[in-house]
Amino acid sequence: MIYGVTELGFVKKPYDVIVEELEERYKEIFGPTINLEPQSPQGQLVGITAEAIYDTWEMAEHVFNSWNIDNVEGILLDKRALLKNEKRFNEESDSDFRVRIIEQLPNDVMQLKDELRDNLQRIEGVTELDVRYKKGLTTVWVVGGDDLAVAITIRDYMPPGDLEGNYIVKIDNRCDGISFYRPLFIPVKIEITLGFYAHLECECELITTEKVQDAILNNVCGLGYGDYLYKEYIQNILFARFKGLKIENISISSSLLRGIEFRCEDIIEFENSIDFVEVQRAEKIFLCRENLKIFWVQD
Repeated sequence: MIYGVTELGFVKKPYDVIVEELEERYKEIFGPTINLEPQSPQGQLVGITAEAIYDTWEMAEHVFNSWNIDNVEGILLDKRALLKNEKRFNEESDSDFRVRIIEQLPNDVMQLKDELRDNLQRIEGVTELDVRYKKGLTTVWVVGGDDLAVAITIRDYMPPGDLEGNYIVKIDNRCDGISFYRPLFIPVKIEITLGFYAHLECECELITTEKVQDAILNNVCGLGYGDYLYKEYIQNILFARFKGLKIENISISSSLLRGIEFRCEDIIEFENSIDFVEVQRAEKIFLCRENLKIFWVQD
């Protein structure tokens, strides 16, 4: 049995299970012959400890249920409503306030997440988007779009809970602002020296510098969290796309700069050639055609 926060909600560990687990632990430590009868000193310790642990499970259940608008009253109801930017009217009772919020708030948290994603996609200028929700934490990754428009949309459609991000926009009376991720781009430069295998040249398509650049740009630009940019990765791109191509050398350089936005006309300094670029969380690769140099050699 799985206890705690599950796909079915919060499953509280029963008192009897806690007692059984403690007794098994006592036997592991003190041996199987230990007297754990309820009247014995050791049995009394098991009972006292089990009650304390069970109280903790009950408290965790209350905290979890406090996000459910049906289970809160008074100031907790007010705080829950503020997540949707709703405030209690003067003299409005808990029951009337709850009904008014429920009419505007889908019961399904994942429905809220989907609504948030759909409305962010409608913002002019948004080119990349990812919305995730897990255990009360909403994570939004967005490239493009007006900062304020993104923040307002998150405020209006966010599921209950907290926000995570590396970018904060102050809005209305939220002292903590609206947090979301603006991926930081890593500028890179790639230089490749290419040739042809003579005995295959007549069987191959016409391979141009532009075609090689397109193949690399389409597969490298936008590499994100958990990805690596390395020489073998580029080799595999070229070998899968072109026949008869011989790779003489590949050089990869990256910049120490990280930024939310770069333009290809920006002047960027690159470090010495490296073996690979590891993309960390909230980062993406930025590669311009101007920084993708292709050199040809003839045998």
